[in-house]
Amino acid sequence: MMTKSKASIIACVVLGAVAGAEPSSAVSPPVHVLTFGSHGSGPGQFKLPTDVAIDRLGNLYVVDGDNHRVQKFDSNGNYLFEWGSLGSAPGQFRFPTGICIDSSGCVYIGDTSNHRVQKFSPTGFPLLSCGSFGTGPGQLHAPAGIAVDRAGNILVASYLSDRIVKFAPDGGFLLSWGSTGSDSGKFSQPYGVTVDTAGFVLVADKNNNRVQKFTGAGALVSLWGGWGQAPGRFDEPQAVHSDRRGNLYVSDKFNHRIQRFTAAGAFVCEWGVPGAAAGQFNAPEGMRVDSEGSTIVIADWLNDRIQKFVSVSTTGISTAEPPLAHRPLRIDSVHPNPARNVATLRFAARPGHLRLALFDLAGRRRLERDYEVENTATRAATLDLRGLAPGLYLIRAQQGTACASARLAVIR
Repeated sequence: MMTKSKASIIACVVLGAVAGAEPSSAVSPPVHVLTFGSHGSGPGQFKLPTDVAIDRLGNLYVVDGDNHRVQKFDSNGNYLFEWGSLGSAPGQFRFPTGICIDSSGCVYIGDTSNHRVQKFSPTGFPLLSCGSFGTGPGQLHAPAGIAVDRAGNILVASYLSDRIVKFAPDGGFLLSWGSTGSDSGKFSQPYGVTVDTAGFVLVADKNNNRVQKFTGAGALVSLWGGWGQAPGRFDEPQAVHSDRRGNLYVSDKFNHRIQRFTAAGAFVCEWGVPGAAAGQFNAPEGMRVDSEGSTIVIADWLNDRIQKFVSVSTTGISTAEPPLAHRPLRIDSVHPNPARNVATLRFAARPGHLRLALFDLAGRRRLERDYEVENTATRAATLDLRGLAPGLYLIRAQQGTACASARLAVIR
């Protein structure tokens, strides 16, 4: 049995290579790169942040629950703007909980104590409201987690009526499923909900300490979990999210950790221990992973802050690289990784011109260097990282039509 150490990050084995290949490969656990926020009501401060979402540009939207507002930050945690106040008018909130962003950038908020879901433009302009208090069709009792599927349908975890409610893009009621209980397909205060790339609906069934997987029509597919501290067990799971490869991430609130699973629910890894230091948690609630599974952002609830992690492999490259005879250009290692000011890249290439470039997650080129390779021996290049913001970067080597890449995490 794996036990927690006093380190803030727990080593793990990830089932699948970084580049999406299938072979199993030991990799580094997610690396803490950013913390922002403190207790309060000013810009950039929080009172019990409950959830967080990431838009296409890497901006972060945070549900600031007890301040009854949503705050927007850039990818480095710099405050941009906010909207919301205590009330029940359009654009106001009463203890909001969940958030999600659709493919067009619109923002959906679970307005928990107003028993409704509100939809906003990316700048916070109210567009739509659906739901009202009750247990009838289209009604909600304390909506928490929210998800939007590819068709634009809105799925809501109706926390205190123990069911999932599905609305059409225009807010019209479509269907609901679930009832109170611990049998398969039933719920005890479902809190988080997400839709994976295959269209399955995953629910963090909080008081049953499990995750349940359904079709989009509400038919049960599988479930896993149970109460406990062992890997794959939970103490009030709050949120569940997936990346485009189907990997699942669950915030395990009172075990003060995040757990990662395969799409089938097999345990992969965990990280986090109780505390207030970087990489530690005090009852993490909402969290979000980007589509690549490279950036994970967590609402560290009782610490009144947001923490950001990036996934980095031990070598920085896929273990499924073809042999040199078939692909002479390769990146052998990046060290150290994560790095602060300088990283050394070791690579092999055919004789001739070689270009190395470093890109951020938005695809912007941050560094570029050219080399003339004289032989096929492995070579080293030093990258000056002092002008870069903390985060995850892609190193790309190109020689003619051949390319190789690696991930690099920059920390401060």
